[in-house]
Amino acid sequence: MIDLLQQVRPAMLGLLVAALFGLTGTAGYLYAYKAPLAERQRLRVELAELGAGEDAASVQRTLDAVRAEQADYVARLVQAGPAVASGNMVAYLIGELDRRAQARELRLLQVSPGAPAALLGFEEVAYVVEVEGPYRDLYDWLSAVEGELDRLAIKTVVIEPLPAVDGEQRLTLTLAAYRAREAS
Repeated sequence: MIDLLQQVRPAMLGLLVAALFGLTGTAGYLYAYKAPLAERQRLRVELAELGAGEDAASVQRTLDAVRAEQADYVARLVQAGPAVASGNMVAYLIGELDRRAQARELRLLQVSPGAPAALLGFEEVAYVVEVEGPYRDLYDWLSAVEGELDRLAIKTVVIEPLPAVDGEQRLTLTLAAYRAREAS
């Protein structure tokens, strides 16, 4: 090894050491400093935008607009659909779902309510619904239920083939009914 070093000229050895330090410095910059420096620059730009951007009055106007929009959504939700008492909701839902299922020659197998849950200013009741029939009719029925029954949201949908009947599917879905919580 010493013989090999004695054969290399000192200028070449100095160049090799300088290249090694250069590569080490470049790797250190790329791996250790580049990402934090870019993040620092991004944060400076964001801070400058925030400082020069909106004043308190414009933020308040935006906040008021969002609150008004939220109040409008709540009012529309409360007014949507027929007023059905809590105890009659299951019967109403079974009647509406069955009427739509019969119109498409589907079989409504089950509608079972879950326990009510409080969600913000509303009461949520989940209903598990099972329907059987051809896929296209199930799809049309699901579209009708989603579009026509207000205050209902589809939370989960499971479609599985019926092994005994060719071309028939079973649709199991969870519908959530929302109503304003009654003041205590």
